[in-house]
Amino acid sequence: MKRLICLCAMACLQTHADGLYLITGAPTPKGGDYVRAELWRVETDGHLTNLVELAADDEGLHRLNMVQEERKALLMTKFPKVRLAVLDFDTHSIIKSCAIPKGTYEWASVSPLRFNVYPYGEGIIRGVDLTPSLSCLESLRILSPAEYALPVDEGKAGVDQLAANEMVPTGIDAQGRIQRSFNGTTVFLGYSIPARFLKARQNPPNGALLANTSAVLAYKIAYPNEPSRILILHKPSGTLAEIPTANYAGLRAFGKFLVITDGHVRKESSSTLPAAQREVSPGAQEWHGGRAEYFFRTSIMVYGGALHVFDSETRTTRTIKTNQADSEVVLIDGKSIYYRISDRLYQATLSDNAIVDGKLLAKSVVIRDVHWAFLSK
Repeated sequence: MKRLICLCAMACLQTHADGLYLITGAPTPKGGDYVRAELWRVETDGHLTNLVELAADDEGLHRLNMVQEERKALLMTKFPKVRLAVLDFDTHSIIKSCAIPKGTYEWASVSPLRFNVYPYGEGIIRGVDLTPSLSCLESLRILSPAEYALPVDEGKAGVDQLAANEMVPTGIDAQGRIQRSFNGTTVFLGYSIPARFLKARQNPPNGALLANTSAVLAYKIAYPNEPSRILILHKPSGTLAEIPTANYAGLRAFGKFLVITDGHVRKESSSTLPAAQREVSPGAQEWHGGRAEYFFRTSIMVYGGALHVFDSETRTTRTIKTNQADSEVVLIDGKSIYYRISDRLYQATLSDNAIVDGKLLAKSVVIRDVHWAFLSK
């Protein structure tokens, strides 16, 4: 059922051109990690219109990948009601939907084949072709490990891990080559870690990969009992940079930009100090109980209330100071950046060395659960 949400404080809202759509991931009455997903449109007067339910309460959203180059989103619901659906950005509708084989638990995109894949059973990888002319079931086919040339996962959506996509776990061989294994078959992903970032150890480090098809690849190197290191590659130019991890709570890629959520590991156990002496993430007055407040109060992370936007091409960083732990970037399109601070949605402009001209687009309780966005053409 479609709903129209009337927003408060309309006098302070800025109008926005037609074509901004939001995807929510909200807690459900089932609790746990069950997430309901819905598609909303931002109207020119700041109202939000509910268009379609993408994942119901009793299904739960398991994964959602924004495939910007194909102007589509691919989502999968939770086991046992495992359903695949493809959302088209320009028609704002589900163009494919079908049940998929049982036992599927994770996926990542593949470039340049434009497939999204997930392990199934013992080492079987199935691909989903996003071509609109193919039916959902016709889009599924088994891939060989060699076709899994480069997994694509654009990173963590949502601050409190609602519907969050994690980085793809991988290994590194003795020559620094990034690899994955499927049923005993090793697949090299086409990228190597330079020797200067590796240590002379008997066992190579573990790692996790974040990448999109257009511009950026991030790789987290983790040696036991040592702080992790994050390397950022601008794929068109081959420019490589290392970003500090002292104030890092999450990564997410948008084109050539990598958004770093500011935060650090809590310095003390929350159970060992009086409440007044515990580290608290900023913005608690807006959490209003529920899952968000429970997460921020109990998380091992303390969020800094800042979003750092790293340009992998120029190796420069711009920062949005939100003063709110519950904040995230949901879209970067050209020089426009869209971000959420609690229940408020903003648009700003990426200038040469700063983020400027921020304006409020909408305010609603719905926006607390917005984690993805796209523009329709």
